[in-house]
Amino acid sequence: MDDLSILIVGKKTGKEILLPEWVRLHEPSATLRADYEDRSSTHGAVMTGDGKLQAREIILHGATDLFKTTAEHDDWFNQLEQILLYEKCLLIIGERYFYNVDMASDISPTFEDGWGRKSSEFEITLIATDPFKYAMSESVIEFELGSRSTIPEEPDKEIFISGADVYPVYEITVTGNSAANMFFRNLDDDDRTMIYKDPQMGNGRQVVINCMDGTVSRTQDGRKALNFFEGIFLRLIPGRNRLVYVGDEIHVKVTWRDRWAF
Repeated sequence: MDDLSILIVGKKTGKEILLPEWVRLHEPSATLRADYEDRSSTHGAVMTGDGKLQAREIILHGATDLFKTTAEHDDWFNQLEQILLYEKCLLIIGERYFYNVDMASDISPTFEDGWGRKSSEFEITLIATDPFKYAMSESVIEFELGSRSTIPEEPDKEIFISGADVYPVYEITVTGNSAANMFFRNLDDDDRTMIYKDPQMGNGRQVVINCMDGTVSRTQDGRKALNFFEGIFLRLIPGRNRLVYVGDEIHVKVTWRDRWAF
C-alpha cells in the first residue's frame, strides 16, 4: 500500500477490498445522532439523552475505469456491500492511520457503459461512532524503575503525545525481591494516580494494566486482578507526560496508539 491508498477490512471476516486509486476521503464537520445496538463496544462514543449515539460521517468519493463490463462493476460493489452493510470494519489510509467504521449509510455507484469509454463513479457514506482516527503503528517505551523514579529520567525516553489523550497498556515485571505496593502518578494530568497492591508480586511476576479496556490481569496464572487495583486508570494527555513511580524495583513496558479527533 502507498501513502494514499484506501483499504477496507471487515473486522469479523477479515475480508479486504482495496479501493481504486482515484478515491478521496472527506470528513464533514457536522455531528449526527445514530441508533446503535451494541453501545458498549465503542470506546469514546458519546450517548445523547434519548439513547442515541453521536456519530460522524466519512465520505468516500471516486471514479475509475477499472471495470470493463456492467457485470464486473456490479460484482465488485456487491463484495463491498457485504463488508460495509453487514459488519464493522477498519478504514485504513495508507500506512498512516485508520478509522473504526460501524456501517455504511449510503452506497451510490453509477456505471457508464459507453462505446468509447467505460467508467464508474461512486460515493460511499460511512458512519463512525468512534470519534478518533488511530495511528497504524503502536508506540512502545520501556523503563527500569527503582524505589522512587520520575519518567523520563532520560531525555530520549520522554513520553510525548501529539494527538488526543490516550489510554496505554502497562506491562509490569518485578525485578527486585517483591513489589507488593506500586504507585503511579501523572504529574501533568492533575496528579492522576493509580495503585496496584498485590502481595503475590514476587520476583519475575508480571501484571498487565490495560487502561484502555479497564482491565487488570496477572500473566503467571491468567487471573483477573482488578480487586488489587485502586485509583483511576492513567491516561497520557497531549504534550509532555511526567510519571512518578513509588515502589520496589520493576521493569515497565508502556504501549499506546496515538489518535486524533476528527
